[in-house]
Amino acid sequence: MTQILQQQQQQALYNFNVNSNSAVSAGPRKNIAPPSPQMSQDDLVRELGVIDKHKDSPTASIGLLSPSVCESPTHQTSDEEIEVVEDEEEDMNDITLLMYMEFMDLIYWEIPGRSGIILAGILSSLILTRYYSLLYVFAASLTILTGFNLIFVNAYNLIRTVWTGLPAEEFLHPYHIHIRQQRSKLIPRDIIDYYVHKSVDILELAAQHTAKIVFVEDTKTTGLACLVSAAIYLLTSLIPTKVFFGLLVLALFTIPYFYEKHQDEVDDQLQLMQEKAQVLMDKYGIVVCQHATVYTKQIMDASVGLGGILQQQIQNLRAKVSGDVSTAAAKTTTVNTSVDTKTGKQ
Repeated sequence: MTQILQQQQQQALYNFNVNSNSAVSAGPRKNIAPPSPQMSQDDLVRELGVIDKHKDSPTASIGLLSPSVCESPTHQTSDEEIEVVEDEEEDMNDITLLMYMEFMDLIYWEIPGRSGIILAGILSSLILTRYYSLLYVFAASLTILTGFNLIFVNAYNLIRTVWTGLPAEEFLHPYHIHIRQQRSKLIPRDIIDYYVHKSVDILELAAQHTAKIVFVEDTKTTGLACLVSAAIYLLTSLIPTKVFFGLLVLALFTIPYFYEKHQDEVDDQLQLMQEKAQVLMDKYGIVVCQHATVYTKQIMDASVGLGGILQQQIQNLRAKVSGDVSTAAAKTTTVNTSVDTKTGKQ
């Protein structure tokens, strides 16, 4: 019995040693490099949801070909490259969907405060920059902000000094959180990195769509873009650019929201207007066709008459030219005859 217990203890100890070799301990391990700052930054960016974040190989980062490509002339696209291309296409689709959803949220006032602030900011910026320069607006804003804080800080320190009888140096500054030496960064790098990546993705998407339009990937899309650009060119030649942009922004923020709130009434009015337009077209279409036929016949008759008159004028001109030529020839013959006669008499 004792031998059996000893054998079981040895077997359990052996199993524990095997499992401990394959398991990952929670404590610090030797011969393992700590995570690099770049990896921690990538993990942080990944948590922020940055789109199109792919790792580049060392050869791709310096613009050189890999040895496998240099050795084999018939290099074929690998599965990894195909997956990278598919991931980029999916990322671009995600960016397009994200931009569309955010734009719809803005113009349909899903968050009224944000939509109102953006609309008011755009319109106020257009109005201010129309009458004043950017330097004037910046200097005025800085003057108002610094002047208000100057009065506020000194008044606040004076009130505390009078109330407590202590000097102002013994109190904390009202904005001590923002002006202390060991403060948090006013511009967080992680958020800036996220928005920079997002802006680059949006610019890349816009550049790709512009290239497809310019190089005529789809005739219908390019034709529609050409008509829109021509309409904008015509409108901006008649009205100032800032007024046009302001009207466009105002229409984007009001028409979809108004249509969503009063969709039934607007659809009824549009249907009624369409029916009236159809009745007017049926009523005056025959009259317009008749007048068009009469005017066309008159134009054809006038063109035929003008053609006959022009042809007669051409014939008369030809006859006159031919008569003048014959008269000139006769005079030349008479002059030559008279010269020969005088020569013979001499």
